[in-house]
Amino acid sequence: IRDVTMLLVTNLLVFTQFTYQGTIDGYSIRLWLSIYFVYVLVVALSDWYHNKFVFPKLERNQIETEWKEQEHEGIDPKLSKEEIVDELTKLVPDKQHGRLSNTMDHMLEVMSNYDDEIDSNLGESGWAKKESDGIEPLMVVHPHHGGVINMSARNKLIQETPLRLPSQISDISGESASAGVYKFYKRNTTELSAYWIDFWKDIYHNEENNLLDKFLLTLELPFTICRKASVPITCNGYYCRPMVGLSTALSTFWLQFYFEHEYDMNLFNMFPFNCLVIGVPFLIGLSIIFFCPEGEGPMPLLVAVPIGLYGFMIAATWIDLIADILVDVLTFTGVLCGIPATLMGATVLAVGNSIGDLSANLTIARKGLSDMAITACFAGPVFNMLIGLGLGFTALRKMTKLDEINVYLTPELKAGFLFSIANCALLIIVGVFFGAGTLRHEYGYFALTLYIVYTITAILV
Repeated sequence: IRDVTMLLVTNLLVFTQFTYQGTIDGYSIRLWLSIYFVYVLVVALSDWYHNKFVFPKLERNQIETEWKEQEHEGIDPKLSKEEIVDELTKLVPDKQHGRLSNTMDHMLEVMSNYDDEIDSNLGESGWAKKESDGIEPLMVVHPHHGGVINMSARNKLIQETPLRLPSQISDISGESASAGVYKFYKRNTTELSAYWIDFWKDIYHNEENNLLDKFLLTLELPFTICRKASVPITCNGYYCRPMVGLSTALSTFWLQFYFEHEYDMNLFNMFPFNCLVIGVPFLIGLSIIFFCPEGEGPMPLLVAVPIGLYGFMIAATWIDLIADILVDVLTFTGVLCGIPATLMGATVLAVGNSIGDLSANLTIARKGLSDMAITACFAGPVFNMLIGLGLGFTALRKMTKLDEINVYLTPELKAGFLFSIANCALLIIVGVFFGAGTLRHEYGYFALTLYIVYTITAILV
């Protein structure tokens, strides 16, 4: 309900401003950005409240109920009454236990990523099941190493895996430093060779890849190698120490190519900025190779997070460049074939732009993380409209030096807004009032029909 309602409100707000206001000024941009950050803040606070108070309260109620049932049936409880009281007080103090409002619990449940129940099999509402220490493990989805990986043991392994110091390169058996450096070099080259051998086998010796897949992956191979050599990935299942270090060091050359192609900026000629662009990634990459754990890791979280965010930024530049090239190719193809731009945008470009999200959401849903998949379906368009339009119009105002930007919705854009609003409203009506919080699979067929009707409408208007 939360994400569908947010998308509905966002569609109505943007559609109203574009249609009736006709201009976008600083107030509109600030309003969009503020709404999105308030939305994220409310969700984060609701999740915190649920984890801090609601789940301990539910667990306390469950323990109390089980203890009373055992006492009523004459079964000797495993714990004495005093021990039970101590355990319950640790979960939720008595003063807080009576103050928690069921209405507030229900409201914050709607705004959070959790249901007001405890599922012993799947964990709370399809999320990863909590461990005995109460910590909810991270879940990583990746297609080449068995799907969903439980990361609960990662933190324990990190604590047991110290950073490697240069003095530790040589073994304690007394061998010379040069021999230790040679062995260190051999270990890294062996890891790197194994990484690319696995990559090769994943393409040409994977039974799931048919002949067409292998042909297409072969055509993509040069770009895949460049992408892997410039985007550092630190998550478990993809981690390879020399590859992370090399991709971090070589990412600076990709950034040079990207900025020169997109903005006609030569980063290597901008002294002293070029020293930072070249030197910092190189030193960080070298440090990763020397200090980070070998094998499957894992990297210490304090190191993995900033490197992972940097890799995300590099991946975003890849997506931006490829999207620009795709639009140019589609426009050129449409001009050659005489296909209207509206038809190309409503079909080929729309599907190509969303097929990656569709594949990821389906994979996540099939692994039992239903809430995460649904959130991604609706929160993605919210982010695109509020943050994408907000930052886009901010940049446009700076470029044009205009306080107000005149906007106009074409008929096909109006159709898109109206169909999106109708879909959100129907989801809420069917799910809340008719489905009692659930959606039957028949609604999926209706949604597909609605999309076909929208495509036809966008082409004909």
